[in-house]
Parts: sequence; C-alpha cells; structure tokens
Amino acid sequence: MKRLLLSCCLTLAAISTLFAQPVNDDCTNAEAITLDMAMTFSTVDATTNGPTHPNCLGANDSIPLDVWYTYTPAEDVILNWSTCNTADFDTRMAVYATGDPCMASDDNLVACNDDGTDCDLFTSEMIFVATGGQAYTFRLGGYADLEADPPTPATSGGGSVILTEFESVIANDFCALAIPIELGVDQFFSTAGATTDGPAHPENPNFCFSFASNTAVEDIWYTYTADFTGTVFWDFCGMVNFDTRIAVYQPGSPCPPAASDLATCNDDGTESTECADPNYHSDLFFDVVNGETYLLRVGGYIAEPNGSGTFSLTAQDRPAPPANDGCENAIPIEIVSFTEAEDGDGFVTGTTVASSIDESNFQIPGCSINGLGAFADVWYSFESNGNTEVRVDIGSTIAGIDFVAELFTDCGSTLIDTTGMNNCLATDDDNPLVSDTITGLPPGENATIYLRVLTHTTFSPTGVFAVQVSAASPSAIRELDEVENLTLYPNPVQDLATVDFSLREALDLELEIFDLFGRSIATHQLGRMTAGGQRYSFDTSTLPAGMYTVLLSNGRAAQQMKMVVR
Repeated sequence: MKRLLLSCCLTLAAISTLFAQPVNDDCTNAEAITLDMAMTFSTVDATTNGPTHPNCLGANDSIPLDVWYTYTPAEDVILNWSTCNTADFDTRMAVYATGDPCMASDDNLVACNDDGTDCDLFTSEMIFVATGGQAYTFRLGGYADLEADPPTPATSGGGSVILTEFESVIANDFCALAIPIELGVDQFFSTAGATTDGPAHPENPNFCFSFASNTAVEDIWYTYTADFTGTVFWDFCGMVNFDTRIAVYQPGSPCPPAASDLATCNDDGTESTECADPNYHSDLFFDVVNGETYLLRVGGYIAEPNGSGTFSLTAQDRPAPPANDGCENAIPIEIVSFTEAEDGDGFVTGTTVASSIDESNFQIPGCSINGLGAFADVWYSFESNGNTEVRVDIGSTIAGIDFVAELFTDCGSTLIDTTGMNNCLATDDDNPLVSDTITGLPPGENATIYLRVLTHTTFSPTGVFAVQVSAASPSAIRELDEVENLTLYPNPVQDLATVDFSLREALDLELEIFDLFGRSIATHQLGRMTAGGQRYSFDTSTLPAGMYTVLLSNGRAAQQMKMVVR
C-alpha cells in the first residue's frame, strides 16, 4: 500500500511539474536579465497579464501568454533584445521604462515588435536606446487573432532570448539620438544600415502610409526648432535614390513618438508642382510656431527600404488649393455640342496641384493603377439639360502627368459605367487625351452631375489638365446672346487689355478674370451699358504670366474668352 501511495504521489508530482506555469509568468516574478547570455524560456501554460498596445501592434494588439524580465543598464546604451530564429513559435515582445514590472502600461511603452526583419517563424527582435540607471521591464509572449475566421489561438512555445548591446552605423538611427537641423537646401542623408524604431500609423492623413504597409521602415531622425511662426516645406523631389517616407511629430512628443503624436506624413509627394520623380519622392508642408521643436522622421517603403540623397527644408507658404478643391466647391461648366467639342471649344483647364481629398467620403477610382497610395482631386458640375448620355474628353498638358475623370450623381455616389473603363477615364503616357461616352444619366429635364478629376499621386505628380463635356443637346443657356462681336486684344497681352463688343440692348455687366486654378482674381463692374458699340480696357500689368479666362456676364448668362499674359 505504501509503495502504491508513493508511486501515485510521484506521478502527480511529475504531472504538476510538466504543466507548471513558468517561474516568471507573472510580472511580480520578473527574471533579471544577464547581458550577452542566451536565456532559455518557455511560455507553455503561461497566463496573460500585460497591457494591450494598439498604436504599436495594430488591431491584434495583445501579447498573450507572456513572461517577464528586468534589466537596468549602467550607462546610456543601445540594446537589442531578440528571439530572432531562436524560438519555435510566433513571438511578440515589448519593453517598458518602469522600475516596477507590474506598472507596465501603454503610457510607458518604449518599443515593441511582432515580426523581426529576416526572422523565421515570425520571431521577434527589438532595438531601442536605453538610459543609464533606468530600470526596464521586458515582456515576451505570443500572437493571437481571435476575430479571424477561423480564429488564430494564442501561440506559445520555447527557445532562448538574448539581450545585447547594439552598435548603429548611423548617428541619428534612433529617435532618442535625433540630430538638430536648420532650414537649408541640399542637406545630405543616408538610411543605409538604419533600424526601425518609429511607430506604425494605421490612420493617417491622405492615406500617406497606406500602400502595402503603414510605417516608414529603417528610419532616421532629426529635430527642427522654429525661429518663426509660419509654414515649412520638407522636400525630397528628385534628390533621392529610393522610395522615401517622411513624418513630422508634434512638439513635446516622446521618443519614440506614439501614433497619436503625428502632425503629418507623406509617402509620395503631392504638394510640389509637377515633380516627375521616378523614385517616389516625398514632400510635405507643416505649420510651425516660433520656439517649438518638431520631430522629423525619414524612412523608406518596405520594398525599397533604404538609400541616400539630399532634402530641402525651407520656409515657404503652403500653396493655395484650387478653387474647386472639394465637391462642395465644384465649378459649374457647360455641355457643348459635338461640333464644338471636335474643335476643342469646350475645354476648361484646371489643376490638381495642392488639392486634397475628402478622406471620410473617398471612393477609389476603378481605373487607377490600384486602390493604394495617395490621391488629389478637384470637382466640376454641369446640368444634364435632358441628356441621358454625354461624352467626356480629358487630356494631360505635360508628359508624365496622368489624370482620371469620372462622373457622380452627387458628392458621394458614382454614376454608372463608363464604357469599358471601370467607371472612369484615365490618361497615361501613351494616351495623353482620352474620350468616352457615358450613358445612363438620370432622366429628367435638368439633373446636376458632378465631374471629378483626380491624380493618383503615388504614381504621378499633380499638374494641369484640360477637360470638356459634350452632348447632342448642349447647355440651354450658354452665351449672353445680347452681346455680339466680342473680342479681346492684344492677345497675348502685357500691360493693358481691351475688350470690344456690341450690345443689342442696355445691360448691367461685369467682367471677371479667372486664373488657371479656377480662382477669381479680379472683378470689374462695368455698370449699366447702353445698346450699341462698347469698349472697356483693364490693367494686366500685375498679373503673372500665364493663361486666364475672361468672363463677361450679366449675372444670368455669360460669354468667355481666353487671355494669355506674357
């Protein structure tokens, strides 16, 4: 009997040992790390008692089945904590700047990692700058996605983890080692050999980090302290040999910053005028306040993560957006006849330079290269005049700048198919002018239709285009019929332009000048003019060289002319 009892006790003890929780399963029992020593570990039967980190690990933001460690460096040092290729399961890890392991939280998170670069089995590796005398808490666990179909249960296993000192080849490789810079052009930089310690940005302006990944990899860091209040332009156009990504963080941001500290970011430039750069340059404007210090981050896209070049950091005003930036600001245009369209008389010019998109109500155009990246668009509107189909022509004025055109019944819903073009028309280098007939406009006497012209800025710089709409029944009210023999001279003009015309009857008239962006830049009230011949001259000496539209109107109808200023 005693032998039987002894045997049972030994068996129970063995089972208890086999399924025992790890010694450092709880934060209260965090294990001290020995630098440069591979420490064996197991998370089998561990519990989860650490916080979540949505800004670092994304939607599946936990580190389940975690074990805990502590380490205090004697001096400032860069540390590398790694299970890369030394664990037999999918690991996740995090480090916190807290003397009490059980005080670990998202607020004192220093760094975290899911999958290390070039690490098999989704093992992890994390590099960060540590402050001498600061006690750090290290957390190691698995991966889970309980909302997947089917759910992915929490992973666990064993292996070894090691903490070592890391020697970076780049002085400003880490946020904590950011280099102060000043305004200036042609500032050299290189990210070759850099690590990644900046946050991911699943939500960011104009989807700037949305193409295939939501972060800037292999990043380096700068600080800029403003000595004025205004706007700064950060520009890499044509000056780099790789696909850059850049970000600016608010003053007072910690190192590394949280995703919520982002001020603005950019993947492929949209705000510099006509920058045809094959290397997917970046540029952005950011507002500064005198005396405030801003954190600047330069990294790369995952497919082309590092390289070198120069950038410019200059004080300059943000370009004014086009007048029709946004559907609510759509510029009315008229339907012309097919004959007029063949002669090009219905073309209006516009630009997507400095335009933006409505991120809350943005639909990816079906004929863009794909649905990823950044965009810029402007809007027009026209009255259908009973037409149930119209022809749209859109052309690019400069090689290498491409546009998309599509129709909407309102500011949010795509109209219907554009024949064979996935609901839209798209220019490219081989087809700088494209046309298509769009059928199925709403029946009725006069429906309002919205025309969006868009640049997919990940693949094309913004620029100037020409677009026209034609139909069997042109707009009912197109010209100011009371005006005859309207001419403008000289054209091109330098200092003084003159318009001659005749009136069939007396009218109250105004003359308005619009620039290439559709913005009204001058209005001349001509007042009550009598029937017969009329002449009016106006000063053009202050107008920049370029093309303008001159509109003679009585407030209900108008006639327009093109004017070129030298």
